[in-house]
Amino acid sequence: MIVRKIVFWNWSLIIGLLLIGSAAIADRPPECKYCGKKITGRYIVSEGYNYHVKCYENHIALRCALCGGIINDEYFEDFWGNTVHSKHKGEVPQCEYCRRFISDEISKGGVEYDDGRKVCGICREHAVDDVAYAEAVKTKLTKTLKGQGIDIVGVEVPLYLVNKSTMTELSAGSHADPLGFTHYEQTSYAGGIIAERSFKIYMLNGLPRFEFISALAHELMHVWMFTNAPTDIDPVLREGSCNYAAFLIIRNYPDKEARFVVDNMTSDPNPVYGEGFRRVKKYVDRHGVSKWLEYLKSNKYPPW
Repeated sequence: MIVRKIVFWNWSLIIGLLLIGSAAIADRPPECKYCGKKITGRYIVSEGYNYHVKCYENHIALRCALCGGIINDEYFEDFWGNTVHSKHKGEVPQCEYCRRFISDEISKGGVEYDDGRKVCGICREHAVDDVAYAEAVKTKLTKTLKGQGIDIVGVEVPLYLVNKSTMTELSAGSHADPLGFTHYEQTSYAGGIIAERSFKIYMLNGLPRFEFISALAHELMHVWMFTNAPTDIDPVLREGSCNYAAFLIIRNYPDKEARFVVDNMTSDPNPVYGEGFRRVKKYVDRHGVSKWLEYLKSNKYPPW
């Protein structure tokens, strides 16, 4: 049962009380949202709250992670939550990979590689420069990809770490600035029967761990496609599929650095790598991984 009461109000009395109350509130000094103490003199109102000037400046105000100054106008915020005055963009170098501003305050400093790449101290801590470690990652990725139906186990694929100038030479004509490159050769008998295949994967040295994992998974997918798909497959389908294989790997890591790689992959404006990935992902979301791999085996043009 719902009980309702009808109440008759004395509106003249109520309005009078409200006016008296408003006057009392207006005469009462405001309280600081930060310290809870009464405010006398000048104060700052931010997002509907009142603050002592010092409380606001020392504890509430948005500050530049580079110079420490209060931000009162346009500013830039990176993926990692660092806020920086817009004026610093272009003045202070940003990391080649994570896009942090290279400084002691934000990125633990940084280094410049011999080939000109500027890399922050945080990315440098996890940079892949050791071939033995790179081979171990390759072995793990090969097994993980096999679990997704991308089986390249048993295919001999030597791996090399190279600098940026060598990578540029190897990948001349590429649709992007590559982090890896797969070299493929085959010899055939008369009639087109393949007698022998050989592969080499070249990876850019000094890549941060998750950039390296993603890029190497991309190159391993190239190996699978060379042995399973048409050789003249459409570039958008080819590179989009290789990026999707990298996505299958990197999405399983909980680290924020891995999420950064996925975010870049998803928002990449490149019409081959970025748009190709988004189209392949949409296809796989609808039809599944197995259907996608089967499609690649016998089609050289995209299904969209």
